[in-house]
Amino acid sequence: TELTRHTYTVSMRIVLQRSREEHRIPPSMDSFILSLPHYPQPTKNPRPRPLSEADFQLLVSPESIAALEGLDINNVGLADIWLTQAFQGGRISETLDLRLGCVGLVGRAQPYIWRDISKVNVVDWGMPCHLPVYQRLLQRKQTTLDKLRLRYGEQLGALDHRGRARLEQAWERDKPMFPAALANPDLTMPVSQNGFRNAW
Repeated sequence: TELTRHTYTVSMRIVLQRSREEHRIPPSMDSFILSLPHYPQPTKNPRPRPLSEADFQLLVSPESIAALEGLDINNVGLADIWLTQAFQGGRISETLDLRLGCVGLVGRAQPYIWRDISKVNVVDWGMPCHLPVYQRLLQRKQTTLDKLRLRYGEQLGALDHRGRARLEQAWERDKPMFPAALANPDLTMPVSQNGFRNAW
């Protein structure tokens, strides 16, 4: 590609010039070195500014959420994913990979969310959760539980009360909050980044 050729030429010119300055190559190479194209050093891109308050409010407005819910034909929780991402931050993969038991109360009143922070390799990191996000995630958890109970109904039917409780407790650790709708019969895989971004 053009970018690869550019990078290679810049690197070669720098190496040859430095070698010439240190007398590692003969003066007869000067004309070759000077004939190489000279490219200015690329300027570093500035860090992006955060969204303005008006833009953020537009992205989380009831109309925008309703539009996203309208695209969610398989009921995987696209609007819940977006609101969690918008208010809790982090990488989108960290939101998509949330487990079924990712929310709960600390004490009697403080909603918390537990997530794996992939950038720093921290597992099950807890942080305060905005109340509207917490409420949506509780509803999403119930929706996903209903899907799991339907999918694993025969297995649940063969267990006693204690066995069912143990299985559902394991789901809290192992099953995704937002299971993908396609090619995911056991509901073990979360919505993919492309699956979310295409709709978003």
